Amino acid sequence: MHHSIKKNEWTIPLTENEQKILDYTSKIFHSIKEGKTFEETVKNHLPAWRHLNAEYLLDEELANNFTIDFLTRTKNKNAGKNHELMMSDFLANIKRLDVLKKTNLSTLVIHGDKDPVVLLRYGKSVADIIPKSKFVLIKGMGHTFFNRSLEEKIAKLIVDHLKKNSK
Repeated sequence: MHHSIKKNEWTIPLTENEQKILDYTSKIFHSIKEGKTFEETVKNHLPAWRHLNAEYLLDEELANNFTIDFLTRTKNKNAGKNHELMMSDFLANIKRLDVLKKTNLSTLVIHGDKDPVVLLRYGKSVADIIPKSKFVLIKGMGHTFFNRSLEEKIAKLIVDHLKKNSK
C-alpha cells in the first residue's frame, strides 16, 4: 500500500551528511586517472567501483569486465560524463517525473541503503510516485552491484516480481 508524500523529497535541501556523501563520490570519480596502458586505466577505476559497491565485497572480475565494456563502447571520451550531467540536471528537471504518476504497470523499485549517487530518499520517492510500485531496500548495497551473490539476489527479486505480476 502506498503512502502519499508529505513533502517533495526532490526539493528539500540536502542535509550536511548527504552533501558530504555526494561530494566524496564526485571526488572519487574525478580522481580516476587515465593510465599509461588500457589495463592500467581499467585498474584505476577499481577504487570508484569499490566505493559505489558500498558494503558488498567487490568482485574485481565483474568490475573490470564492466569497465572494459564501458571504455570501449564509445569513441566519445565525454560519454563517461553523462551520469554526472544527468545528476547535475536532475533536481532542476524533477518535474518530468510527473510521467511516472501515469505508469499503470506493476513496478519494482530496488534501491541500496548505501547508494552514494542516488540518495535513498530519491529512490523511495520514485516508488511513491509510481502508483503500482513495490519498493525493495537492500541493506549494504550501493549504486553498483559488482558482487555475484548480490546479482543473484537482484535477479531473483526481478524474476519473482515478474512471475507474480504476469498472472
